[in-house]
Amino acid sequence: MNGKLTEKAALTLTFFALILPAFSMPGSADEFNEFPFHQEISIPASDDMLCQPVDMSVHFSHPCWAENEKRNSIRVVYDDGSEKREIESQVYNFHYTGNSYIDSCNVVFLIQGKGKYYVYYSDRETEAAQYTDHVKVSDDSYLYEPIPGYRISLNYYRIEQDGYSIYGIGQEG
Repeated sequence: MNGKLTEKAALTLTFFALILPAFSMPGSADEFNEFPFHQEISIPASDDMLCQPVDMSVHFSHPCWAENEKRNSIRVVYDDGSEKREIESQVYNFHYTGNSYIDSCNVVFLIQGKGKYYVYYSDRETEAAQYTDHVKVSDDSYLYEPIPGYRISLNYYRIEQDGYSIYGIGQEG
């Protein structure tokens, strides 16, 4: 019986040893394998600078594929020491060296804290970055009748950020 139990344990361990490496852990290097090139960008950031914008010029050491501000292979990655993750960024001011290739551009992103920042890119076409739309603008109205027959009506533009109403601009009322 002890021999069968040992055999089952050995088979189970072998199975997991073969299967687990096939799954990529979040933030692992495999997550960015679509981008063969990366460069560290030096930012003397501290934790009290969270969410401060950075706008810097980046010069690429290899050809970088970029058609425009929306369709490009440029990604900003933040490494806090425990994991690497892509952070939202915008790019502009492309210096084209050929059809859909650049050697420099400006990159804008928000500081995430102390850590290392990288620009990942490719010399081939990649999928466009898919970032969450944090701001929503809607045409809205408000009706209040504190006393029957006395109505307050207001038409306004509602501005929401991540689901919270942060601003309203009156149109009429």
